[in-house]
Amino acid sequence: MTIYPNVPIAPGVPPIPRNPLAIIAAVDLLTEDALSLFAFTLQPTWGIFLNGVPVVEADNVVTMDYKQEFTISDYQVEGGGFQDYDKVQLPFDIRLRFSKGGSETDRQIFLNSIASIAGDLNFYTVYTPESMYPSVNIQHWDYARKANQGLGLLTIDVWMLEIRVTATTTFQNVANPASANQVSNGQEQPMTPNQVVQQEFSAGSF
Repeated sequence: MTIYPNVPIAPGVPPIPRNPLAIIAAVDLLTEDALSLFAFTLQPTWGIFLNGVPVVEADNVVTMDYKQEFTISDYQVEGGGFQDYDKVQLPFDIRLRFSKGGSETDRQIFLNSIASIAGDLNFYTVYTPESMYPSVNIQHWDYARKANQGLGLLTIDVWMLEIRVTATTTFQNVANPASANQVSNGQEQPMTPNQVVQQEFSAGSF
């Protein structure tokens, strides 16, 4: 009695292994792929990351706001109209609201994770399920707690701004102008001042 699957060999029919060991190997591959997919779904897709590692110990990202503005330059023309001549893209702005529950220690760790990165100069990346926003840094963060709100659930707002890295000019071994050698511009020929200059000089006008 055979346990091999009875699948015909025909166009459009995928090849089926005829070896029981091959069947087991195929099942193992399917299980491995399923576990990999499950592990991928557990990876955080919201938040602030540095080199692929989340830096905010939060339970949830409650809200995420993205804003991109452009500046259009114009000048006045005849008839009271205006003519546009330039359009500049400004750095984008992202505002996140994190929340954290749990014990007092958990909320303290959450608070410290944001406070520790608020004043540094690192370039962070904001991840969402649909897109990523690199090269951002914190420009503002705040939280509020009230008697009837925020006792067991801490909510913190974080504002982030795009940081554009541009080329900078560096100077090395800059010479001191005062120590430069004299340079000859050729032999200067003496000239006699005109009569007006001589009269003013004689009258003591200089």
